[in-house]
Amino acid sequence: MPWSVRDGILMGAGMTCVAGASLFYHRKQTVPFKVAYFLSWPVLGSAFILLGTPSDEQLVKRLEKSGVDPKEVEATREQQRQLFRQMRRTTDEPEQSQHVATKGAGIE
Repeated sequence: MPWSVRDGILMGAGMTCVAGASLFYHRKQTVPFKVAYFLSWPVLGSAFILLGTPSDEQLVKRLEKSGVDPKEVEATREQQRQLFRQMRRTTDEPEQSQHVATKGAGIE
């Protein structure tokens, strides 16, 4: 995977946090160590995940090699998005049966 500027910045910041945590640990400075250690995990972890994730161009090439049309994939994604929107709408609406049951029990 080719490195982007974002990947390089995240990797550099993560490695700086790890180096700082190591330095502060050996100097017995607990508060700076805790801060550097806390920041090193999400920053360095994000960098490694982004480095391992293929780019969109690589995914399109891989799909074309396997014989899948990228336009079909986009149509399927759009169908999934519409389904998720519909599911969200149904879960956001209050249930009428629950309202009727609580109203009859004296609970408002």
